[in-house]
Amino acid sequence: MDATSRRFTILVLKMLTIAAAFFLAATAKAGGLENVTFKMGWWHEQTYAGFYAAEREGRYSTGGLRVTFIEGGPGANSLAALSAGKAHFATSTASAILNARAKGARIKAIACFYRRSPLAFAAKPGSGIRHPRDFAGKTIRVAKHSVQILHAMTARFGLSDDAYQVVHTRELDKFHDGEIDVFGGYLPGAILSAQKVMPDLIIIHPDNFGVHTYHNCLTTTEELLQKYPDLVRQFLAASVWGWKFVVANPSEVSALVLANNPKANADHELQKFLRALPLIDTGEDSIGWMKSEIWSGSAKTFLAATGSAGDRLAFGAYTLRFLREVLRSNGQ
Repeated sequence: MDATSRRFTILVLKMLTIAAAFFLAATAKAGGLENVTFKMGWWHEQTYAGFYAAEREGRYSTGGLRVTFIEGGPGANSLAALSAGKAHFATSTASAILNARAKGARIKAIACFYRRSPLAFAAKPGSGIRHPRDFAGKTIRVAKHSVQILHAMTARFGLSDDAYQVVHTRELDKFHDGEIDVFGGYLPGAILSAQKVMPDLIIIHPDNFGVHTYHNCLTTTEELLQKYPDLVRQFLAASVWGWKFVVANPSEVSALVLANNPKANADHELQKFLRALPLIDTGEDSIGWMKSEIWSGSAKTFLAATGSAGDRLAFGAYTLRFLREVLRSNGQ
């Protein structure tokens, strides 16, 4: 390399170094806090109460983070935003994470705060439907993204997928009027609303029949895990603290939601959270903890991936490294 080429190379490297310095400086605002974007899977509601608590109580800022919450909603894809670099962290379901990874997304769950699935099926007391095997010949409402859970549950009792009719309407009136025999929805959502009208509904929870999966999984990219482990650790530590806070103080949930969504119904949000509480604090392990067998089972349910293929897919979808470190630092 001649002298001119060397000078040019040095100049380019200096320019790149300066550009990188400007980029790093731009990621933090006054006060030295690192900007972090958190993409939610849904609108502001009790599902994110633990994250709100961590923000309100200053746990993120204590860890050097300034967190911006970005709402989701119908049709929003939090994992797509994560993969596209539009967010540092996102929440989603185990099924969505597995599907995204199967399509090449380099993402991992670092904790799951709904350790039992919120999906359940409701039937009227006089319908004769009290068990998944009773679904034969019935009309069952379930969201498209939850059909595989329904099929996995009924298959355990010898029912093929065509043994019942599946519809995707969101209208509870059709269930009340008898047009739909079984209504599938989330315990802290549609099922709670249905029970307000018909308190004696029979509730059939797939988790009680051997079909397990995770929801509200905190997820990030493999790149962030590798390049910025301290940031991941700080965000997770604050988030775990926030979830422990709301589990211990459920009366705080309404205020936390209203601070982010003033139009929310305070009493309804509290009722939803109380319904979700057994899904979050299951009485075993720690809040946010994940098990390999649940991930492997989810791979089988949602992707028909079994054996070593299913295990490989499931193993790559999550990591306990950071949660272990957080729990260890807390003396657990």
